[in-house]
Amino acid sequence: MAWVGWKNLATQQIESVASCGDDGQYLKTIHVYADERPEGCGPTGIAVREARTYVCNDFFADPCTLPWRATAAQHGFRASIALPFCQGGQIVGALTAYASECNVFGEKEITLFNEAAAAITLALDKFEHEWQRAQAEARQRASDERLRAAFNSKLIAYSIIECDGRRMLDVNTRMAELFGYTREEMIGHTSAELG
Repeated sequence: MAWVGWKNLATQQIESVASCGDDGQYLKTIHVYADERPEGCGPTGIAVREARTYVCNDFFADPCTLPWRATAAQHGFRASIALPFCQGGQIVGALTAYASECNVFGEKEITLFNEAAAAITLALDKFEHEWQRAQAEARQRASDERLRAAFNSKLIAYSIIECDGRRMLDVNTRMAELFGYTREEMIGHTSAELG
């Protein structure tokens, strides 16, 4: 069984956001935290709090697993591994997996799980980057729309002039009305030329 837990910043509880195997029954009966309470000092809590992989190759010999031993025994779990993952450089959760036998998490398995946790971090960072980009684009579109609405105001005459202060790059309807030209006729000319 494996699950992905996300740290709730307000409660410090590590909440399951995805799991496979065991139909999530084990996760419905346990509580895991990322602070110093007993339910925060197990493999997953340590992984999140201390930002390190925690391997427990004998669930019933490791003193950190005491709060979950009875439930783990009912579900046939004998070993576990917990690995932190990040978003934006901050630990936000953990990937935790269980095995039905002791001593199954060797160097090869630990490397594989570390790669999985790194992939989660990479995906979360990419998602965060894309979300930030989409938010920035939405803000820019809204700003552009407000600017365009102000530019096209019928109350105030606006023009956009080249850096040298001479030729008009754009004018709004009110400016064209004041000069008695169409917008298209004014673009590319100076106010002196239109006189």
